[in-house]
Amino acid sequence: MLDAVLGTSRLYLAHLRRLTDDLSEEALTQAPAGAPPNGAWTLGHVAYSFQALGEELGLPPWLPPTFRDAFAPGSRAAAAGGPAPAIADVRAALEDGARRTAERMRALGPAGLAAPLPDARFRDRLPTVGHCAAYVLCCHLATHVALAAAWRRAAGYPAAGDALLG
Repeated sequence: MLDAVLGTSRLYLAHLRRLTDDLSEEALTQAPAGAPPNGAWTLGHVAYSFQALGEELGLPPWLPPTFRDAFAPGSRAAAAGGPAPAIADVRAALEDGARRTAERMRALGPAGLAAPLPDARFRDRLPTVGHCAAYVLCCHLATHVALAAAWRRAAGYPAAGDALLG
Protein backbone atom coordinates (compact mmCIF):
# COMPACT_ATOMS: atom_id res chain seq x y z
CA MET A 1 0.00 0.00 0.00
CA LEU A 2 2.89 2.35 0.74
CA ASP A 3 4.07 2.18 -2.87
CA ALA A 4 0.54 2.92 -4.09
CA VAL A 5 0.22 6.03 -1.91
CA LEU A 6 3.67 7.34 -2.81
CA GLY A 7 3.13 6.57 -6.49
CA THR A 8 -0.20 8.39 -6.51
CA SER A 9 1.41 11.35 -4.80
CA ARG A 10 4.13 11.45 -7.46
CA LEU A 11 1.46 11.52 -10.19
CA TYR A 12 -0.33 14.44 -8.55
CA LEU A 13 2.91 16.35 -8.00
CA ALA A 14 3.85 15.86 -11.65
CA HIS A 15 0.44 17.23 -12.61
CA LEU A 16 0.88 20.22 -10.32
CA ARG A 17 4.24 20.91 -11.96
CA ARG A 18 2.63 20.78 -15.42
CA LEU A 19 0.10 23.35 -14.26
CA THR A 20 2.68 25.74 -12.82
CA ASP A 21 6.18 25.18 -14.22
CA ASP A 22 5.62 27.24 -17.37
CA LEU A 23 4.50 30.31 -15.40
CA SER A 24 6.68 33.08 -13.99
CA GLU A 25 6.59 34.23 -10.39
CA GLU A 26 4.55 37.24 -11.47
CA ALA A 27 2.05 35.02 -13.30
CA LEU A 28 1.78 32.62 -10.36
CA THR A 29 0.85 35.43 -7.99
CA GLN A 30 -2.07 36.72 -10.05
CA ALA A 31 -5.27 36.55 -8.04
CA PRO A 32 -8.30 37.00 -10.32
CA ALA A 33 -11.47 37.94 -8.44
CA GLY A 34 -13.61 34.92 -7.67
CA ALA A 35 -10.86 32.45 -8.62
CA PRO A 36 -9.36 29.79 -6.36
CA PRO A 37 -6.12 30.74 -4.54
CA ASN A 38 -3.30 31.60 -6.93
CA GLY A 39 -0.67 29.18 -8.17
CA ALA A 40 2.01 30.48 -5.81
CA TRP A 41 -0.21 29.92 -2.78
CA THR A 42 -1.14 26.45 -3.96
CA LEU A 43 2.50 25.41 -4.39
CA GLY A 44 3.40 26.86 -1.00
CA HIS A 45 0.41 25.31 0.71
CA VAL A 46 1.26 21.87 -0.62
CA ALA A 47 4.87 22.36 0.53
CA TYR A 48 3.56 23.39 3.95
CA SER A 49 1.26 20.35 4.05
CA PHE A 50 4.29 18.09 3.55
CA GLN A 51 5.82 19.60 6.68
CA ALA A 52 2.56 19.15 8.61
CA LEU A 53 2.53 15.50 7.54
CA GLY A 54 6.21 15.22 8.40
CA GLU A 55 5.48 16.32 11.94
CA GLU A 56 2.83 13.58 12.25
CA LEU A 57 5.48 11.17 10.99
CA GLY A 58 7.87 12.31 13.72
CA LEU A 59 10.06 14.70 11.75
CA PRO A 60 11.05 18.07 13.21
CA PRO A 61 9.77 21.14 11.30
CA TRP A 62 12.12 22.26 8.52
CA LEU A 63 10.44 25.21 6.84
CA PRO A 64 11.04 28.80 7.94
CA PRO A 65 8.13 30.49 9.78
CA THR A 66 7.39 32.56 6.64
CA PHE A 67 5.87 29.43 5.08
CA ARG A 68 3.41 29.02 7.94
CA ASP A 69 2.45 32.68 7.76
CA ALA A 70 1.96 32.60 3.98
CA PHE A 71 0.67 29.08 3.30
CA ALA A 72 -0.89 27.43 6.35
CA PRO A 73 -4.59 26.58 6.23
CA GLY A 74 -6.57 29.79 6.53
CA SER A 75 -3.72 32.01 5.33
CA ARG A 76 -4.89 34.55 2.80
CA ALA A 77 -2.15 37.14 2.18
CA ALA A 78 -0.13 35.01 -0.24
CA ALA A 79 -3.33 33.77 -1.88
CA ALA A 80 -4.25 37.38 -2.65
CA GLY A 81 -0.78 38.22 -4.00
CA GLY A 82 0.61 39.44 -0.66
CA PRO A 83 4.04 38.76 0.88
CA ALA A 84 5.38 35.25 0.46
CA PRO A 85 8.69 33.45 -0.05
CA ALA A 86 10.22 33.61 -3.53
CA ILE A 87 8.73 31.07 -5.92
CA ALA A 88 12.13 29.38 -6.41
CA ASP A 89 12.21 28.75 -2.65
CA VAL A 90 8.62 27.49 -2.73
CA ARG A 91 9.38 25.07 -5.56
CA ALA A 92 12.49 23.81 -3.74
CA ALA A 93 10.50 23.38 -0.51
CA LEU A 94 7.85 21.39 -2.37
CA GLU A 95 10.40 18.94 -3.76
CA ASP A 96 12.23 18.72 -0.43
CA GLY A 97 9.01 18.06 1.48
CA ALA A 98 7.96 15.32 -0.92
CA ARG A 99 11.36 13.67 -0.54
CA ARG A 100 11.45 13.97 3.26
CA THR A 101 7.98 12.54 3.80
CA ALA A 102 8.51 9.65 1.37
CA GLU A 103 11.82 8.74 3.01
CA ARG A 104 10.28 8.90 6.47
CA MET A 105 7.29 6.78 5.47
CA ARG A 106 9.58 4.12 4.03
CA ALA A 107 11.67 4.19 7.20
CA LEU A 108 8.59 3.80 9.40
CA GLY A 109 7.28 0.88 7.36
CA PRO A 110 3.90 -0.76 7.92
CA ALA A 111 4.24 -0.99 11.71
CA GLY A 112 5.14 2.68 12.12
CA LEU A 113 2.38 3.79 9.77
CA ALA A 114 -0.10 1.78 11.85
CA ALA A 115 0.71 3.88 14.93
CA PRO A 116 -2.03 6.18 16.26
CA LEU A 117 -2.05 9.67 14.77
CA PRO A 118 -0.26 11.99 17.22
CA ASP A 119 -2.65 14.89 16.60
CA ALA A 120 -5.74 13.85 18.57
CA ARG A 121 -7.89 16.54 16.87
CA PHE A 122 -8.07 14.44 13.71
CA ARG A 123 -7.81 10.93 15.13
CA ASP A 124 -11.54 10.21 14.81
CA ARG A 125 -11.22 10.64 11.01
CA LEU A 126 -7.57 9.68 10.51
CA PRO A 127 -6.85 7.11 13.23
CA THR A 128 -3.30 6.19 12.21
CA VAL A 129 -0.25 7.88 10.80
CA GLY A 130 -0.82 5.89 7.60
CA HIS A 131 -4.39 7.17 7.25
CA CYS A 132 -3.08 10.72 7.61
CA ALA A 133 -0.33 10.15 5.06
CA ALA A 134 -2.74 8.65 2.53
CA TYR A 135 -5.11 11.58 3.00
CA VAL A 136 -2.47 14.31 2.68
CA LEU A 137 -0.60 12.68 -0.21
CA CYS A 138 -3.66 11.70 -2.22
CA CYS A 139 -6.91 13.46 -1.28
CA HIS A 140 -5.52 16.78 -0.07
CA LEU A 141 -3.01 16.96 -2.90
CA ALA A 142 -5.67 16.08 -5.50
CA THR A 143 -7.91 18.86 -4.23
CA HIS A 144 -5.16 21.44 -4.62
CA VAL A 145 -4.18 20.18 -8.06
CA ALA A 146 -7.79 20.64 -9.17
CA LEU A 147 -7.85 24.13 -7.65
CA ALA A 148 -4.60 24.98 -9.44
CA ALA A 149 -6.15 23.91 -12.75
CA ALA A 150 -9.23 26.05 -12.07
CA TRP A 151 -7.07 29.03 -11.03
CA ARG A 152 -4.95 28.64 -14.19
CA ARG A 153 -8.06 28.85 -16.39
CA ALA A 154 -9.50 31.77 -14.40
CA ALA A 155 -6.20 33.64 -14.78
CA GLY A 156 -6.46 33.24 -18.55
CA TYR A 157 -3.66 30.75 -19.13
CA PRO A 158 -4.14 27.88 -21.58
CA ALA A 159 -4.61 24.37 -20.28
CA ALA A 160 -1.32 22.68 -19.53
CA GLY A 161 -1.53 18.92 -19.37
CA ASP A 162 -4.74 18.89 -17.39
CA ALA A 163 -5.04 15.13 -17.78
CA LEU A 164 -3.50 13.49 -14.71
CA LEU A 165 -2.15 10.53 -16.61
CA GLY A 166 -1.36 12.41 -19.82
